[in-house]
Formats: sequence, structure tokens, C-alpha cells
Amino acid sequence: MNNSNKHYDLFNKVKFTLDSYKTSSDVFVIDPASNKKYTKNDFYDIVFDKKQNLTPTPNKIIHLPVSNTVDSLATILSHLLLQNCIQLHPAEHTYWEENLNVQCDLIIASSGSTGNASKRIKLLWEKSLVNSLTMAEQMGIDSNNVHMLIMPLHHVNSLFYSFFSSFFIGQTIVMPKTFEILRFWSWVNQYSIKSVNVSPTIVRMLNARPSPSAHCLTKVLCASAKLHKKDYTTFYEKTNISIIQGYGLSECTNFSTVMPSDPTVRKQVNDYFADQDVLSIGTAIQGHQITTNKQGELLISSDSNFDGYIDVECDTQIVNTGDIGYCKEFQNKMYWFLKGRSKEIIKYKDECLYPEDIENYIKENSNLTTNFFCFGFENYSVGEAIGIVFDKQDWNKELEAKLFDLQKTKYPYLPQLIYVGQMSDYLTTTKKPQRIKLGQKISEKYSEHKFKKLKFLNTLDDTF
Repeated sequence: MNNSNKHYDLFNKVKFTLDSYKTSSDVFVIDPASNKKYTKNDFYDIVFDKKQNLTPTPNKIIHLPVSNTVDSLATILSHLLLQNCIQLHPAEHTYWEENLNVQCDLIIASSGSTGNASKRIKLLWEKSLVNSLTMAEQMGIDSNNVHMLIMPLHHVNSLFYSFFSSFFIGQTIVMPKTFEILRFWSWVNQYSIKSVNVSPTIVRMLNARPSPSAHCLTKVLCASAKLHKKDYTTFYEKTNISIIQGYGLSECTNFSTVMPSDPTVRKQVNDYFADQDVLSIGTAIQGHQITTNKQGELLISSDSNFDGYIDVECDTQIVNTGDIGYCKEFQNKMYWFLKGRSKEIIKYKDECLYPEDIENYIKENSNLTTNFFCFGFENYSVGEAIGIVFDKQDWNKELEAKLFDLQKTKYPYLPQLIYVGQMSDYLTTTKKPQRIKLGQKISEKYSEHKFKKLKFLNTLDDTF
């Protein structure tokens, strides 16, 4: 959005956009599982009917379960038009109304990737929708584009980029209620999908599957966590698509940085920074300013910054991200890089280690394709010991042998504990590892343990 338009009444823009759908027969949403198509006129009618059956609820927060369905899209938009305050939850959550007078429009629970308790983030539609329009402009999308929405709708990434950007631009959304990795490429070809928003976990899942030699997919935007170089390279070799890295937080509504949408420029950037250990997450998008403090933590101020937390005092002008990073210049633009989470740093024998660095070493020296993550946990003898977690469905003797073979490399920061369990219990809905949550659980039992050799913790026999 141009600076001259930053005070544009976005609430009226939503109503104007919806009214433009009233007589349009263009396809807006496709459910690929049933092949059911909803035109823009269909969507207008669904929103209108819902709005007629809802009432304004001042001084209340509506706790709204949503799923990746047209019904949920229409419900969110109806509450927006009624100016109700809603808090979005996964579909299995219970609908209820909370009597709490707060001055905001939307509440999002933080991912909780840095601890047990998530915070309740207050957002305003007028500020948040700026991010949707800015990203639509930044990514160069138009009404001819077909976009696949697969990330959970209760997360800002999916809500503001995949849905609201599509809504304003008028592009078609292909939206499976349940994402099926085995059908990804068949959906791409069947519906001529050109863009998709994914997480690093989905990238790794796709890398483990065959990909077609020809397809029309051109823009794969990856966010929610740091993408490893190896995963990026593998995906490019399999698909000839260079993934567009982005970065942001719910506290800033969604994206704050993104790589160039032009693949030629993106290649120039990646080639120029090929000596860096990590990929660039791009430059600050319009309206966002990024600096760092003495610890190297990224600080963000933006046009779409949140309006605070419920019951927690904080600075809303500048968001302390908790992410450690740095920037480098290329062609008069500052490109940002992430090293890791400040609160997830493992303090092992007085050294500060990033779990992502340990994960990269393991990947590069073991050829592991299975999902895993590393974490730190309190341990009296070393300060914090290093653990690694795998899902029990993926665990096998071959995987175990690869990990034990790593001991021969003499890498000083290999995990001392292997935990095999229900890994999904320690992932957010967007598949971010909840390292601190798992570390605290392990610490309860192993804070006094002396690791003379690699400890294997199999929850089938040894639970906590």
C-alpha cells in the first residue's frame, strides 16, 4: 500500500470488496476433496446469510473455532462486518462468549514456541488488513492467480496472507479442509495452482516425495520458522522453484520481511549471500522498520503492530521478537538473516549454542530426512544438556544406527539424550518446535543425570 493511502478506511474497503462479489460468477473458493466450487456470488450469499443470523456482541469476546472451510471464511468476515471482537481457535475448540470489555477486533493466541503459556495478542482490523494489502502488492498477485490455502486458518499467516490478500485481490483459493501431502502435486496440476504458502515442515515433507517434471507452480512462500539451506536446495533441485523466504510475528500481524518475488532477483540475492550459513529472510516490507539491540535481537515497529496483550503490559510501538539476527547490504537494500531464538539458546558448558546449528550439523552428516528438532534442558553437570526428539512413528533401527554413528564424528555438541515420543505434542499448529516446553518436561527427570553415554529415552517403557 502506498504511503499516501495508509489512512485509507479499510473497513469500508472490506464492504466495498464484498459488494463487488454480489453479481460475480468467477470462482472464489474450491474444495479439492469434493471438487465443489464456490463463486464470488456464492460467497457473498453465505456471508450475507450468516451476518443476518448473527448479532453485535459489544463488551464480549467470541471464542470462534475455525477450520479451512468456506463456512469459516464467511463467519470471520461476518463478525468483522458486525465489528464483533473474536478470538480464533482450532476447529476442535468449543464456541463460547467471554464477558470481557477489550478495545480490539481480533485476538490471536501466540504460537507458544518459546514457552508453555501463549499470550493473547490484540489486533485491530484497520491496522492488520494493511499487512494483507502490502503483501499482495509485494508478491505481485492479481485476480488471475490461483492460490492454495493449506496453513491453519486460525493462524495469522493463513488468515491475512492466504485469505484476506486473496479476498481483496479476487484471486481463486484452492482450500482443502484437511491437507494431504500425497495429493499436493495432483491438486497443483488439476487446478493450475500458481502460488502456495507453506512451512519448513511441509517443504521437508514434499522433498521426501516425488515431484512432477512439469507444473505451473511458481511462487512458494515459506514462513513460520527458519528454512534450512539444505531443504531449500533440495526443493529447488526437485521442482526448479526457488522458495520465497518470509518472516513475521502475530504481534506485527503477519509478515515483516520477505524476499523479492522476482525469481531472477531472488537468485542474485541468494548467490551473493552464498557464504552465509543461513538463507536471507529478505528485506523489511513497506511500513516496517527493523533494528537490533545489543544482544542482536530483532526489534520491529510497523503500521500493523499489535495493540498489546490481554492482561500483560508491554511496548506496542516496538516488538521485541526474541529472534537473534543480523543484516547485510546488497544493491543498496538491507537483507536480514536469522540465527536463532534468544530464549532457546542452549547454555552448554558456558557456551551459548543455537539448536538450529546442531540440527544443521546432524542433517549434513547423517543424511536424515526424518523430522526432528533439538532442545536444551537443565542439567546440573553441564548447565544445560542437549536433547533431540523424534516421533515414534518414524523411529526405526536404521535411524537409531545413524544417530549412534554420528558419535564417531567427534562433534562436541551432539545430543546426549534421544527422546522418541509423540512429537506433535511439542509442535505448534504451524509446526514450530516448542523447545522450551519439551526441555522443561525432560528437566523434571534428568536435571541430575550424568550423561556418560548417549541416553535413549523410549516413552513406550520410560514415560514422564
